[in-house]
Amino acid sequence: MKRRISACGVIALGAFCACAGASRAETSEQLDELHELTIEQLANLEVTSVSRRPESIWEAPAAIEVITSEDIRRSGAQSLPEVLRLARNLEVARVDSQYYAISARGFNSFQASNKLLVLIDGRSVYHPLYSGVLWDQQQVPLQDIERIEVISGPGGTLWGANAVNGVINIITQSAADTQGFQADIFAGDVDSRADLRYGGRIGDNGSYRLYASALDRGSLFTTTGAEANDDWQLGQVGFRSDWGGLSNSFMLQGAYHDRLDERSDNTGSHLLGRWRRLLEDGSSFELQGFYSHTAAAAGSVRDELHMWDIELQHTFAVGGAHQIVWGGGYRVSESEFITPGPAALAEPQNTLHTANIFIQDEIALRDNLSLTLGLKLEDHTFTDLEYMPSARLAWHPAENSLVWAAVSRAVRTPSRIDYELEIPGVVVPGQFQSEYLIAYELGYRRQPNAWSSFSINLYYHDYEGVRTLNLTPPGVLPACYCNGLNGGIYGAEAWADFAINEDWRISAGATLLESDLKTDPLAIDFNGSGYDPSYQIFLRSRADLSSDFTLDLDLRAIDSPAPQIPAYVELGARLGWRVNENVEIALAGHNLLDESHPESFDEGPVYEARRTVQLSARLTY
Repeated sequence: MKRRISACGVIALGAFCACAGASRAETSEQLDELHELTIEQLANLEVTSVSRRPESIWEAPAAIEVITSEDIRRSGAQSLPEVLRLARNLEVARVDSQYYAISARGFNSFQASNKLLVLIDGRSVYHPLYSGVLWDQQQVPLQDIERIEVISGPGGTLWGANAVNGVINIITQSAADTQGFQADIFAGDVDSRADLRYGGRIGDNGSYRLYASALDRGSLFTTTGAEANDDWQLGQVGFRSDWGGLSNSFMLQGAYHDRLDERSDNTGSHLLGRWRRLLEDGSSFELQGFYSHTAAAAGSVRDELHMWDIELQHTFAVGGAHQIVWGGGYRVSESEFITPGPAALAEPQNTLHTANIFIQDEIALRDNLSLTLGLKLEDHTFTDLEYMPSARLAWHPAENSLVWAAVSRAVRTPSRIDYELEIPGVVVPGQFQSEYLIAYELGYRRQPNAWSSFSINLYYHDYEGVRTLNLTPPGVLPACYCNGLNGGIYGAEAWADFAINEDWRISAGATLLESDLKTDPLAIDFNGSGYDPSYQIFLRSRADLSSDFTLDLDLRAIDSPAPQIPAYVELGARLGWRVNENVEIALAGHNLLDESHPESFDEGPVYEARRTVQLSARLTY
């Protein structure tokens, strides 16, 4: 039975409308700042993920997309995975109401999507149990995000193992930029969400924000059209505080979440601190540390993780030709995984240690030509010392244009399931080693004029030792998780932005992908490694109908990734009304072209993402 829009959501929306005339105009700066950046301003956005230091997109020799806070607001998305659909260099497929498969440049089944590193304000949310991301636990308040930097292609030299096919860096706003009160309410026929936030000052040079979120995720459909009964609810509270200025600053943030439904237990928390110091000679130091804890239980299955991490980074220049960044880090992951039956980890409790050191030098060969060389060394409990070098060449043949090329080596180290899974007489543990990638990339980025820009990237990824299930010769049990899949994936990524006029912008993008992966004799590819669409096409329209009304349309066409998943075309739409300087109301719909469709296939039931409609409101004062 279809869910009705929640009564509390309707009441909240009504309260917003009632407040519209009474809201204070003198405190409306936040909504005033929501005007979309021009194409020229977007081209000069500052990013940090490519070189671990601030630089313009036009200086960054990598395939990078940036999702801005304005993009997020106008998408009508309620979760991070849905926001990431805006990145034209990602594959995003919904598995069920709780899980997503998200990757770049292939390997996007739920089992295989373990080669993408995700950072939230510099905190890795990689889970050492299976090398993936538990997206249901990553409930960052979307209105607090400043930008999301999405790199397709390896980033192991700076970010370490598991940054194989890409890096997603989610960066939230400083507490100084989120002062006052803001409420965001989404009331939908399937999903609903509420976010409340308040920011204030601490003395002369400090600021803080507090927030609380509650979300209700509705059930997906089965292939028969029945509800899958996989709905769930979660609540979260958190804070962030910032002190100091440009030369000396400190940030502290934390959050706690808990499942509110009775289907399973799921709690988590984290505390992150970062100190930055800018010296008079232009060099800088950064010290960051965090602790995180997650615990999940369903029936007799239990998974608990404690993680401690510390990183140091030093950036400095040598003469006028060298920009050097170097540093290192140490991580301790203490985890416990208990499951009934014969399939279990060889050691239910284990502590993994990871130590790393890196250095990268950007060398100015000429005024318009630079070479970046880097190397990261990483030591992991399950492997020998791993090395991840890279070389990147950036050439500016003309103003507002960039040609770049790169060769990189990346590594995915074993997860606990990879290395420790044991089924007596069936699977023996301890045979799996790291997966390796040599990536070759070529890119061209240009802004012909103030109202258009485009980017084209070509790549070839050569994989060695991707995970398989290998039988013992001559093809009998016991088997092992081993490294029996090798070969290449190659393709192209392209996207462009056009301003038809100052009130209407069109964005387009496409990805093309082909694979040539082969398994060794007696090896079984159980990951669904070839389950990737050969093409994706994106078309987006952002129109300001007037000073008060906006209309946003998002069309995507996705090729069939597997025989069980037909190709599909879907449309999202959002109509926004800025009631006054403090209140905005919007009506949005997603997956509007059919009632439901499947997006991901693994061994198990196939669920179908549903058409959804929602009414939302934002109040700021």
